[in-house]
Amino acid sequence: MDLNQALQIQSRIKQITVSKIQSLLRKEILANQKEIVEKVRDRWKKGVRPNGEIIGTYSLFSYEQEKRSRNPLAGGNVDLIDQGDLEKGLVVNALGGSLFTIFSKDEKAQAISQKYGLDVFGLTEEEKFQVLTEAGERVNIKLFEFVGI
Repeated sequence: MDLNQALQIQSRIKQITVSKIQSLLRKEILANQKEIVEKVRDRWKKGVRPNGEIIGTYSLFSYEQEKRSRNPLAGGNVDLIDQGDLEKGLVVNALGGSLFTIFSKDEKAQAISQKYGLDVFGLTEEEKFQVLTEAGERVNIKLFEFVGI
């Protein structure tokens, strides 16, 4: 490496700001939206919250039996996948930096969150860590490419 190459690298490193890193991280998280919401869908199919507890139970035994026959994975517990609109409407919203939320664009989402809590739309701590780690790794690769190393 000669002096000019070193100066070019130094110049590019100076262009890397916190806001640039946050912007790249936000883009990487949103680019991975499909896989992120799939984690929520998979959990709903099992009828569990991110903390592993069941989402809820049905008050009518006949409806519980019907749901059990349609989705045996949830064992008759609330699974939030009745007609599919709620899960099809799942989106990741970037809040800034590495912060993001997951919610549904479906009209029932507000009522669902009031009845069962906002946490049903979330990820486990392990899943959050995995999402951020993978996004961070992709950001690192892009930064190294930008710098030219």
